[in-house]
Amino acid sequence: MIEWRLPWYARGPYDEVPPALERVLRRPSHDERAWQELWQLLATEGTSVSAASFAALPYLRDIVRAGETAAVDRALELAGAIVTGVHPRTTAPTTSSGPWRR
Repeated sequence: MIEWRLPWYARGPYDEVPPALERVLRRPSHDERAWQELWQLLATEGTSVSAASFAALPYLRDIVRAGETAAVDRALELAGAIVTGVHPRTTAPTTSSGPWRR
């Protein structure tokens, strides 16, 4: 069983994360609901990440190392979203104004 102690966040305690991770670790290519729950918990609303997001990275790495193709793709996509702090379906505007300007 995955155990960790982290502070509360906007949705409540982080204790929702370990059960979802455990379900994904048991059946990484087959538990669509657990993957969706992980996205909601770890890449909140597609725009922010939390301490739990970074605490989950070693478990996502383990899924990648296990090598199931569908699970590898999902784990890498979620890990990338966590590291960048942004959901991959969120794209920068194509204009040269606002916070995206260089």
